[in-house]
Amino acid sequence: MRKAKLLMAVTFLLISGSYAQTITNNPALVPPQTLCQNTAATPLTVTATGTGLIYQWYRNTSASYVGATAIPGANAATYTPSTASDGSLYYYCWVIAATNYGGRTWMNQNLNVDHYRNGDSIMEVSSPGAWVGLTTGAWCHVDGKAANDAIYGKLYNWYAVNDSRGLAPYGWHIPSVAEFNSGGYINVGNFFSTKAGYRETNGKYYHLNKHGNWWTRSQESAGNKTAWFFQNGWKQLLDYKILGMSVRCIKD
Repeated sequence: MRKAKLLMAVTFLLISGSYAQTITNNPALVPPQTLCQNTAATPLTVTATGTGLIYQWYRNTSASYVGATAIPGANAATYTPSTASDGSLYYYCWVIAATNYGGRTWMNQNLNVDHYRNGDSIMEVSSPGAWVGLTTGAWCHVDGKAANDAIYGKLYNWYAVNDSRGLAPYGWHIPSVAEFNSGGYINVGNFFSTKAGYRETNGKYYHLNKHGNWWTRSQESAGNKTAWFFQNGWKQLLDYKILGMSVRCIKD
């Protein structure tokens, strides 16, 4: 009987931020494996140092994280791919630093993605004039500078937060007002100390390193009006959905 071939190459993605996360072994460096069907694959391992690290492995049919599928239960630093079916498959792992507050698990960093969970691109809008007229999901760099992504994450309008395709990674979601409040206004240990400022309704940037603003998924009114956010991790406020603000995710 002819044996089918399974080709496995690996890509790797780390959600970056100004945190003590260090990758000392990256599975992207592992050569592709060409195997017979139903034979043992070499385990893939990410070695990382940091506090509260959470892992999630994904598979895809192309060498990209766009459109990849999360593998249920693959939440350890090591994952052994299945060879039950033939074809070319690619794997990568998200490593997320997290902290427990109020009985829930929160990301330690602001969200820094440019695709929805289903793989569709989120529109980047740099022009102030274009930002003002938006009624659909969009993101921008903090203060308009790409170099800020690694420190502050990206800014998103509320339409991206509320998009049915999912802004948060698999296994995570954007907190509601009630979930923020359940943490007892979780400005504990400078947890919300990464203050990215915000982008106003006029498309301009304000208050970098002075104020941090984090969207909730809760809205006050339908349409293009208002939704709730928290300033500096504790002050509950209401403003227009077109504003660009940070996003911090909570584990499902």
